[in-house]
Amino acid sequence: MAYEIPYECICCGGCMERCPARAIHPENGMYVIDAAKCIDCAICRETCPYTLPYHVGPEDTSLHRKRVYFIDDGKCIGCSACSRKCPVGAISGELRKSYTIDQALCIGCGRCAAACRKDAVFFEGESMPDLPLSIDPEKCIRCNLCKANCPADAIIGSLVPKFVVDFYDVYKPPYEIDPEKCLRCGICQTWCTQDAIAPAEADVVAARHALAEESRARVPLQGSEHALGI
Repeated sequence: MAYEIPYECICCGGCMERCPARAIHPENGMYVIDAAKCIDCAICRETCPYTLPYHVGPEDTSLHRKRVYFIDDGKCIGCSACSRKCPVGAISGELRKSYTIDQALCIGCGRCAAACRKDAVFFEGESMPDLPLSIDPEKCIRCNLCKANCPADAIIGSLVPKFVVDFYDVYKPPYEIDPEKCLRCGICQTWCTQDAIAPAEADVVAARHALAEESRARVPLQGSEHALGI
């Protein structure tokens, strides 16, 4: 999967400058995306003033699951709590009857298990990490993939407008994970192309949070998440 730029492109060059993977280059009078380098972050589309880049190929959510969730028919009471918490509508059923999970839609976030009061939801796959997940600021390239795909909105960070980075000579603040919201589902890890997300000790997490706070304090404008600030 990757993004492609259509012929309607006005060739402003913003997408090439903003691409964290350096996958965009000029060719034959227009800009093209190298599918082998594209990390599917969609920043080119967000940067484009006409949102021209488009996604090629279907998304297979099973590639980003560390755990496969199921519902125990014998324990499920049909309360619909799991269905109401599912962010992708993968759980269906009737009240007071056993619910089921559509594996083709499930992203493996675990919200259903957290919502179930009868321990009717179980999983197969990797065990939950004992330590909280954290983002290594030295490895993170601020591509926004983890935040865009986090089912719990637990990742803090923003695409600082490019003119702010250029004019004020400040770098984009590191992304970080809110431990209170994090489900430890590991979806962010599967999306990260730099292996920058992993469980970490409390002192490491605290140090990274402090670094992020210091970095954000140096950025004068953060109101827009549009990469060009328009």
